[in-house]
Order: sequence, then C-alpha cells, then structure tokens
Amino acid sequence: MGHHTTQARDALSLRDSQRALPLVLLVSIAVVVFYWSTSVWLAGEWSSSNALFEHGYLVLLISTVLLLSAAGRIATEPLQPSWLALAAVVALSLGWLLARVASVALVQTLALPALLLGALLAIFGLAAGRVFVPAVAYFAFALPVWEVLKEPLRDLTIVVVEAFLKLGGVPTVIEGALVHIPAGTFRIASGCSGLNFFVVGLALAALYGYVFYTSNVKRVLLLGIGMAIAMLANWIRVASVIAIGNASDMQSALVDDHQTFGWSVFVVALLPFFGIAMWLGRKEPHGESLMARSWTGPRLQRRNLIAALAVIAALAVGPVWAKLTMSGYPEDAEARVNLPLAVDGWNGPVRTGSSWQPHFEGVSGEAMGRYGSADGDVWMYVNVYLSQDQGRELIYIHNRIGGESNELNAATTRLTGPSGEAFTARVMDVDDGLRSRRIVYWYEIDGRRVATDLRAKLEQAKAVLTGRPEAGVVAVAAVCDFECSGADERIARFVARLGDDYRLDYTVKGERIR
Repeated sequence: MGHHTTQARDALSLRDSQRALPLVLLVSIAVVVFYWSTSVWLAGEWSSSNALFEHGYLVLLISTVLLLSAAGRIATEPLQPSWLALAAVVALSLGWLLARVASVALVQTLALPALLLGALLAIFGLAAGRVFVPAVAYFAFALPVWEVLKEPLRDLTIVVVEAFLKLGGVPTVIEGALVHIPAGTFRIASGCSGLNFFVVGLALAALYGYVFYTSNVKRVLLLGIGMAIAMLANWIRVASVIAIGNASDMQSALVDDHQTFGWSVFVVALLPFFGIAMWLGRKEPHGESLMARSWTGPRLQRRNLIAALAVIAALAVGPVWAKLTMSGYPEDAEARVNLPLAVDGWNGPVRTGSSWQPHFEGVSGEAMGRYGSADGDVWMYVNVYLSQDQGRELIYIHNRIGGESNELNAATTRLTGPSGEAFTARVMDVDDGLRSRRIVYWYEIDGRRVATDLRAKLEQAKAVLTGRPEAGVVAVAAVCDFECSGADERIARFVARLGDDYRLDYTVKGERIR
C-alpha cells in the first residue's frame, strides 16, 4: 500500500515539475527577447575575431543544461513566490535601462544573468530558487567582465616568461612589453595575456567540481588548480614561441600565428588537471548524480503562475522605457556641424587641413576650422552624436581626441568665460612633428559642459531619458613653441570669446538645432 502511495506521489510531482520547466523556459526566453540588443551584442563578442570569448556559446549551452536540470529538482523545495525578488527584478531592469542609454555594455551584460536569477527566485521563492544559482552563475564565464584581468595577466606573463627564457639560456632584455632576443624583438600584447585560457580553465574546473564533488572546499581547491594550470599553459606557450623564434631566426610560422599552438598546449595541460581532479574526488560518495532528478515535494500553485506573469511585466519595464525614450534618429542619421562664424578678436573659421585629426567612431557630424589672431592660431573641432549605441558612442575606448598622434600627457584645467563663470576642461598634449600640440576639450551634453567620462555617462543617461540624446565634444587646440604657455593663453582667450552660452550648433535635414 505504501509502495503504491509513493508511486502516486512521485507521478504527481513529476507532472508538477514538468509544469515548472515551461516557466523556466518562458522566463529565459523573455530575458533574451526583452533584452535583445544586449543579447545580440554579447553574441557578437563571442563571434569576434579576437577569440577572447569564443567559448561563450559552449558556456551558454552548458548553463542551459544545468538550468533545465535544476528545473527538474525544483519540486524538492517549498514553492513560495518572493515579492522581494520581484522588486529586485524591477530595480535590475531599471539599472539595465541606465546602462543602455549610457551605452555601458559591461553593465548591460552583467544584468542578464542577474535578471534571470531574480525572475526565477520571484516565481519559485528564495528557498526553492537556490537550485538555479549555480546554473545562472556559470553563465558569468561567457561575459566580457573578465577583460579587467587582461592587463594584470599580461604583466604577470612578461615577468614569468622572462624568467623562463633566462632559465632556458635565451639572452633576453625586457623593455616594457617588448622582449628583445638575439634574433629579433617580440611584443607581448594584450592578446598574450592568456585571458581566454584563464577563463576556460576556470569554467572547466567549476563545472567538474559542481557535478562530481559535494565538498565546497574541494570545489574551491579545484578552481585554484584550474586557474594555475591555465596560466602555466599560457606562459609555456609564449616562452616557447619566443624561443622557437630565436632558434629559427624568426622564420618559424609560429612567430606570426600561434593561437592554434596555444590551444594545443592548453589541451595537453588538461591531462594533469583531470588527473588531479579525479584524485581529489576519489573519496566522494557515489550516490545519485547531481544531474539526476528528484520528484518529491509540493505542487505548483496558482500564486506561482501569478508571480510568473508579474515577472514578465517586471522584465519589460526597462526595455519598454528605453523604446519610448531613446532617440528616434536612425543609426545613419547625419548632421552638419556649424562652427562659430563670429568670434570677437579672431578671424575664421577657415576650413583647412591639419595634422591634428581627432578620431571618433560613428559620429553623426563633425567639423574643424582654424581661427587666426595677432598672437597666433587656434583650431576648433566639434562633433555631435544624434543617437548612440555600442561602437558609435561619445565615450568609447577607440575614440581618440589626438587622432593618430602620440599622446604625451593628460590633465585638467579651469577655463573662465566673460561672466567669470569657470568650468573644468581636459587637456591633452600630442606630438605635432618637431613640436607638440595642446588640446583643451570638454563634452557637451544637454547644455552642460562635462569633463570626466563617468559624469558624461551619467549626464548622457539622464539626457536620453528626458528625450534629449544629442551630445558631442568641443575641442580647441594650439601649437606649442618651446613651451605651451602661449598656446594656453590663446586657447583661454578664444574660449572666453565664445561666451558662456556657446552650445552645440548643428543642422539636421535643414533644421538648425542649438
């Protein structure tokens, strides 16, 4: 009799767990669809030729399998929806919105797994929803947040590779990122950091430990081992390529293309890793696999379905707001920037070529002109973005106010307008042949002059949400003679003559906008 009761209970719970699975799939799909722009950008990073996150699709697949497995075990816990988690979903959606309008891709991508986990906790409750944490957290290995480790890993690689080469008898002189050997010079670039091996090593260790270990101490230990072996494999790769280059008088094909060689070294390094992993797990209990389903527990109730509907609405808050407030300009919209035509005490602008050519990705419009006075010339550069998105934005890593010129130093300065109102601007010195050129610039966002990137992002987010997405940069430059005091004076005098009320001035489809 008891046997039949257990079978009936298990069959009932099986149906309930199968009902939980569609909810998990529904929420997962909702996150992808609602946050489509971020999902597409992330997929682009995985498909990028830089190969740093080409493992992203595999991590996504593994994370999905773990998520579905967790859905099969959800019925072992009480299912009490969490309205606190629902509030967190709304907050996260609004956080994504701010990152979206400010074009901060890193924050947008970090929001995806946080939103998914918050949604699942809201539907199934904090106690039951904990089974989803490992699956969602595993997705972090596919996110570009790891790029913050690129430079530290590269610097460590330089130190270790120098030691390896000297131990191997290769005469080596290190100069920054340059490695001088008798046969030539190698540059240890950011791509030599081994970041991809590092992240993949951690991902493998995390997966193995989660599936085969029950001890958290062993899981953490295996993470450390995976990290160490991944870094060691990269150090061996870089040192071997340099040594081979020296032995072949720089004629080996590995000198120019060593990515495949690197993965070969990494695969070989996995042999001792799995050997150590199996040795650590030799005393682990051999009971039911973590991936196996358990079918005991309470039924899904109407409140869980109501919570699911509330979660869908909460997930939509940020994307809907973004759709309503972001610029109506198409991506290829163009603007004609208007330079000031009458600056007291100055002649110009003269549209003439200059060795100084700022580089900004995806601008809607830009203009440069030279203004002359009895004391010398200044050049004014102005651009405008009618709308912004990833890869075409005012604050972007590939934008360079100095253009192709070498940047010498950077600082800030205070400029004063005719009314005595002072504001902060940035200063950049760049090479200009035998002389240097001083550039003073600031961002113009919703009528505000902003000097720092962080404040510019915040002001940009606020401006977009209030329907004024247009933003740009204003720069004034002068050539220094033996020193830059004369250039500073000319720039300060020119900016003062612009007036405190100077703002971006441009024309879109025949309509002048200021």
